[in-house]
Amino acid sequence: MSESSPTAREDAIEQMMRKRPERRDRVFYSAKEVVDITGLPGYWIHQNQERLRLGIPFYRIANGDVIRFSIEELFLWEMHHLRPCRYPVARDTDVKEQRAYSPTI
Repeated sequence: MSESSPTAREDAIEQMMRKRPERRDRVFYSAKEVVDITGLPGYWIHQNQERLRLGIPFYRIANGDVIRFSIEELFLWEMHHLRPCRYPVARDTDVKEQRAYSPTI
């Protein structure tokens, strides 16, 4: 199994954004598609209160009756709001010992 760089996802998103289509050519996705593509928790995407609380970007179309998402904007939001919490790991320590000393949220 190969190890990827800690910033591989961010690098891929930035590369994709450079090739970003014009605003009128963007593809918008349904909530279900967004959950499948991003792996974000479904209730974050489906529940209006959670979207607003977290600041998740979305669009209301068809007189506000339909909610759609720009995958590019969601990836940027994820990069800026969901940074993983990293802490130093001793390489010679057992996994169970590491969990015992890992910070709790």
